[in-house]
Amino acid sequence: MRIALAITDEEIQRCYPALSQLRPHISEGQFLERIRQQMQGGYELAYLIGVPTPSADSTPLVDTTPVADSTRAAAGNGLAQSVSEPQEPPSRASETERVLTVAGFRMGLNLAWGKYLYVDDLVTAEVARSSGWGRQMLSWLMDLARSRSCDQFHLDSGLQRREAHRFYEREGMEISSYHFFKQLH
Repeated sequence: MRIALAITDEEIQRCYPALSQLRPHISEGQFLERIRQQMQGGYELAYLIGVPTPSADSTPLVDTTPVADSTRAAAGNGLAQSVSEPQEPPSRASETERVLTVAGFRMGLNLAWGKYLYVDDLVTAEVARSSGWGRQMLSWLMDLARSRSCDQFHLDSGLQRREAHRFYEREGMEISSYHFFKQLH
């Protein structure tokens, strides 16, 4: 298992199969351009690659591309060694490794929260859920927030995502507010 920041177009595109399970309204053709636009505003995309644990009722992940040799671990970004293993990519990627968990996030500063890390998108591929991958990504994100001197860690979660809410609460997060919106178009 390793977690890295998606920098190249290929790395970003490899995140689509998992992230599309959370954001199905974004087509594969729109995905790279949308991520690149968001990156101009400070958005970052992290991905966890590993070998999914097979189960009797699981179906194969859509992404069958082996992890590129050029995949960079995010250790150079001030992260704890324990969550950025290995320090250097292996010389040959395993053909069974897949992008299992994806997180899109940004840093911010406001009066209410001080300096914070906000998670826009966090998803584990359906076939890899309840295997600890989401917990590892959440821990990595919190370590990143600490390494960047954040005061708080925030995310929103849709009301329909009850299993995700139980997961966040098990991980020590609290429900702190309602989020209101109005569709303008």
